[in-house]
Amino acid sequence: MGIHTALQLDIMIPCSREEAILVLRNHDKYLKTFQRRRDLIYSAQLSIDEAIESSVMRRNLYSEASAGRKRYRKDAVYEAFAYAENLAADNKKQLIRSLEELNLEEQKFFSFMRALGTLPPMEQEFLLDRYYRKLSPEEIYRNYTGSEASSGALNIRKYLDNRAASIFRHLLEACDYKPPEKTV
Repeated sequence: MGIHTALQLDIMIPCSREEAILVLRNHDKYLKTFQRRRDLIYSAQLSIDEAIESSVMRRNLYSEASAGRKRYRKDAVYEAFAYAENLAADNKKQLIRSLEELNLEEQKFFSFMRALGTLPPMEQEFLLDRYYRKLSPEEIYRNYTGSEASSGALNIRKYLDNRAASIFRHLLEACDYKPPEKTV
């Protein structure tokens, strides 16, 4: 992918539990990250003026390096313009590719969020308590069973893991993101 950050989803795979947990833990940060990455992509885009300037600088450096040697000289203006056009076209392709990748990642993120919204409110709250709010296992057990944890930490963890696994099955079934068939 183009620009990498810590908050990045793999656009080439279907929705997974690991990425769902990543989204749950960081859902409030994703929109800012997407905007920041979009801004970085646009700021990396060369203008035609920058491409021409780069071409002229490259040509001048080449001319200085080959000074004293006889060589066939092409039209300097045409050469600079052709180089600038190629550079701008390559840069535009990279811009479009980076934006397409970011768009797919945003689609996957919103697919997770829509799927979360299809769950019953208690299941949504359970996932948020466990992964976003990071309540203790005892607090979550008490909140969702209405009783104190008396049978030990292992049973609490087993209860939480079983309940989370069941909710994630529903979440991933509702996640409608489809990876692209080919590399972007």
